[in-house]
Amino acid sequence: MKADDNNLKKKTHEIFSYPFERAKVDAFFLVHYLNTINNIGIKSVLFKYFPYSLLYKYIGKNVDYVFYGMKYMDLARSLPLHKSIVLTSFRDRKLFEKDRNLFFSPIEYIWYGVRKVFNTDPLLEKKSSEKIINFTIELFKRTSPKFLIVSNDSLFIERFLIYCAREAGIQTICIQHGIFQKKSNPILLDGKYADFMYTWSRKQKDLLRSGSSTSELKILGYPFQILASEKFTMDYDTSKICILGQPWENYDRKLGEKKKQIFGKVVSQFLDIAYKPHPAENDLNYFPDNVSVFTGSLSEAILEYDYFFSITSTALIEVSLAKKIAIQLYDEDFPSDVFEKEGLSYTYDLLTNTDLRQYIDEINEPFPIEEDALLVPEDIGERFLDIEKSIENKKA
Repeated sequence: MKADDNNLKKKTHEIFSYPFERAKVDAFFLVHYLNTINNIGIKSVLFKYFPYSLLYKYIGKNVDYVFYGMKYMDLARSLPLHKSIVLTSFRDRKLFEKDRNLFFSPIEYIWYGVRKVFNTDPLLEKKSSEKIINFTIELFKRTSPKFLIVSNDSLFIERFLIYCAREAGIQTICIQHGIFQKKSNPILLDGKYADFMYTWSRKQKDLLRSGSSTSELKILGYPFQILASEKFTMDYDTSKICILGQPWENYDRKLGEKKKQIFGKVVSQFLDIAYKPHPAENDLNYFPDNVSVFTGSLSEAILEYDYFFSITSTALIEVSLAKKIAIQLYDEDFPSDVFEKEGLSYTYDLLTNTDLRQYIDEINEPFPIEEDALLVPEDIGERFLDIEKSIENKKA
């Protein structure tokens, strides 16, 4: 085998290895994720011949940051004096019309290319593989940003972008996208591929360090705008209740059935309750007639409801920050820490607590989140730039 074939094989292993390693402990994840990649690829084929070179010419050079996806738009918009590119779907283009420092760049061609590289034998399709890799490396060389910023450094697209940025001499940052847990398998933790891993708190930084992170760890804090809420009613009989769903059945059938049983117990104790499904949930037919399905955003739900229940959802933390009542439904079968012990939300232990009504009646204020558990900076943009300055000083 030739040296360049070996190099190509190494490249594709770096980019595509994580989901297959995770499949050893979570087979349903791999099936679900590969279906997602295939669907993205099919949609992206129309953009194969999009004139990207003209777009990059319009954006120009000396870009400060490239963000992949819309997840950290709060952070991107908090950097008004810095030029940024957001790699996202073509359908999001209208969201950038009033942001003079933000440039939109459609990601469809890269989605298409990554699917093509993944679904073909790289030894037979070397030209196709090299073409999309070289194109993406050229993207970073032409725009020459200080950093590429992603929300994980594990999945296909993110690793592909990190790899190409690294080949172009661009440093990469992975910003924590959700709460990492001690009970999780270490393979599920990010911070193993990007140059830097920015965490939400000291506790999360310590957890990633113990989970064999190879990225340089920094504490950024909570990178999202805190959702607004209004006054709420704290009364078991008149409060408005919402359950935040999770797609456990996509990853583990037994946990999916256990989730239904847990939510069923909660539902049985209320006359009127809403269920906000996760986007990946499909089966909602097990709920009785007293449950309505809420299809709005989490911010809309926080305005509408008073008490929120979920099993392991990071959304409970957003609810606590918004000064509503967030209660984790804890069951030891789920790979979750006890949120209350971690300083994140109230926790109702399904094994040791028998009376949900009594538990709720004893709560008289939103959960006070601890700084070690979740740092909430006064200005996330300023915090981000301070960390960048410390990196530059260290290099000097």
